[in-house]
Amino acid sequence: MKALLRKTLTETQYHSLSVLKNRFLPYTAFQLGHAPFLIISALIRILPSRSRVAIKSDINVVRRLDYGPRQIKMNVDSDFEYQVRLNSCRKEPETVNWIETFFKDGQVWYDIGANTGAYTLVASTFFEGRVRVYAFEPAFQNYTQLCKNLALNHCDDSVVPLQVALSDHTGIETFNYRNLVTGSAVHALGEPVNQRGETFTPVLAQPALSYRADDFISQFNLPLPNHIKIDVDGIEFPIIMGFEKTLDDPALKSIFLELNEERGDGPQLLGFLKDKGFKVHSRHRANHIFIRET
Repeated sequence: MKALLRKTLTETQYHSLSVLKNRFLPYTAFQLGHAPFLIISALIRILPSRSRVAIKSDINVVRRLDYGPRQIKMNVDSDFEYQVRLNSCRKEPETVNWIETFFKDGQVWYDIGANTGAYTLVASTFFEGRVRVYAFEPAFQNYTQLCKNLALNHCDDSVVPLQVALSDHTGIETFNYRNLVTGSAVHALGEPVNQRGETFTPVLAQPALSYRADDFISQFNLPLPNHIKIDVDGIEFPIIMGFEKTLDDPALKSIFLELNEERGDGPQLLGFLKDKGFKVHSRHRANHIFIRET
């Protein structure tokens, strides 16, 4: 059929047909597949407000995270959570392997950019609460879901959720939301710039509490981290700068960092960590594991 079409159609006509097949038909099929749900949604909207509230409060979708060794349940309030967050272990197996192999009983982990808590839950359940996790997530919709997921999996004894942004200074900063979808990412503290350095128009710009990590640790007498993960879509270097004193302490063993080395501050960040005594242990795409040189 493809050969016949190439013979009978002009190059422009064939290209247009390919675009229709590859771009518009799957989208149309997706929309048609959701048609029954859209109809139900439209019917619900015409109900009285109190009835809609009653229906909404009774709907609670819970699904299992794709983590084989332990059963971890997660609340699902968005299609993004269903498609992406529930598949976090398949998406980043190197993160899971780092947690399982680098962490030891009794250690402390700072999960910075915890989102709805997939990897926080992996650490808490795999070590059965014997690793203390401080989960930092400034986005309100993700922080709320993070707390719900901790309660759902009975991880509240070993995990401290914190709706705090980390940076290279302490104060009130603007947190720019790319969208308000639960489980989403690529929001930005300070300037509305994504991980590729491109500006975006935020749907909400909200004041947020921002701390240098060293200040936060000192003010609230937190235990020093043995491991740190930073997944914040763009401001990794300012956050690392905020750990300047902590990086000098031998208690810190490893850092898991999402880093695009070709980004403007990539070489500077690598040089800073090298000066602090850390070297690249491994990398997988943008994910780098740094360990302290001995």
